[in-house]
Amino acid sequence: NMDTDLGIDIFDVAERHARLKKREENKIRPKLKLLADNLRGGFFSKELYAYMGEPGKGKSIFLANDALQALMDGNNVVYVSFELSEEMFAVRVDQNLMQKEMYDVVNNVMAVKERYESLKGITTGKLMIKEYPTGGASALDLERYLELLRIYKNFEADILFIDYGDIMKPINGNS
Repeated sequence: NMDTDLGIDIFDVAERHARLKKREENKIRPKLKLLADNLRGGFFSKELYAYMGEPGKGKSIFLANDALQALMDGNNVVYVSFELSEEMFAVRVDQNLMQKEMYDVVNNVMAVKERYESLKGITTGKLMIKEYPTGGASALDLERYLELLRIYKNFEADILFIDYGDIMKPINGNS
């Protein structure tokens, strides 16, 4: 184990507050202002956030919006779905980016491509989309996927979105 971080000394107030300030600077803001306001301005690293609600109430749309916002703010984003195909999620992001209906997005590939080309001049972030079948991956599989992205694409995720995490495969094999 090469971890040399021994934690924080409660009496080292300057160090603790410097770390807090760094967390503030690195938070990732969601698309919806009301949500950002309720989250003290955004998503903080090393914290878990869950969008919960009845089926069909728009949780996946919120995730798509927040993934695109994080990308546009220059973050490296990974979106994992256990429900929607990679292609269909990408179309949802396209719809959000273009502010168009699905039909208009799918039938105007050149306009979508041009919009993404212009986006490259605005953001340094990237968005990777990965689909797993229901119950087809555990947290360990996601950890391996993130490591593969790091090794093969030199990609370090700033934020990970998991759509339908409740239907992931458990690590211990029990449901």
